[in-house]
Amino acid sequence: MASAARRPAPLDLSKVAPARLASWDEKEDGRVVVTRPRPRTSGLRGLFDRLSFRLSMPRIRLDPVGSLVWRQLDGRRTVRQVCDEVRRELGDAVEPVEERVGTFVGHLFKLELVSLPGLDSGPDPGDP
Repeated sequence: MASAARRPAPLDLSKVAPARLASWDEKEDGRVVVTRPRPRTSGLRGLFDRLSFRLSMPRIRLDPVGSLVWRQLDGRRTVRQVCDEVRRELGDAVEPVEERVGTFVGHLFKLELVSLPGLDSGPDPGDP
């Protein structure tokens, strides 16, 4: 019998200190709007990336939780410290905070909006 394909273990992002790569604005209501950078790839991949960029939203308006997380992604605070701050600010409403923040940071990484020092060239943090 063939065994099921093994999935890689999820990455532990708790000790990683993500840093913002995109420009952003904070609106009067405290919500953050992130401006996606234009793709820098070339060749056939670059063509696809530019087309995808043009078909998607160039600015991303974050919800209050995402805005709180985004403001803390300064390259000094680890994901664990960000989770602790989110939990302190918002309480039980954001549980399970580690899963939510980890998933959010993974999405930001895939969109090239944050860097993950030490992991940028490694496995995809958004993969389960």
